[in-house]
Amino acid sequence: MSGSLASLKRFGKGRVGILLALAVGCLLASVASAQTTPNGIDVSHWQGEIDWSSVAGDGYSFVYAKATEGSSITDVTYPLNRAGAGSVGLRVGAYHLARPSGASDAAIVASAIAQA
Repeated sequence: MSGSLASLKRFGKGRVGILLALAVGCLLASVASAQTTPNGIDVSHWQGEIDWSSVAGDGYSFVYAKATEGSSITDVTYPLNRAGAGSVGLRVGAYHLARPSGASDAAIVASAIAQA
């Protein structure tokens, strides 16, 4: 009997099976984690008309869409972007782009709070 075969028999078939299962599990876990990283995009009126089927087909799973900016601007494409992304199964989040201003630190902070 060769040395490696004798070593294998001493080690035990059960232990070899456990090691093999652990190795396969680690391999599958590393592949799964690489495939489950979510990808998303940020959109606003600057992108113009968006082909949402292409976005979903490119592997994106979520969208952040600009809804408002400063103290008085509403992104006119927000409702279209929200509906379009939702229609192809993408998760949608909204954001506000703050534009705080003022002549002093206190005025800038007050402006930021007012826009929040």
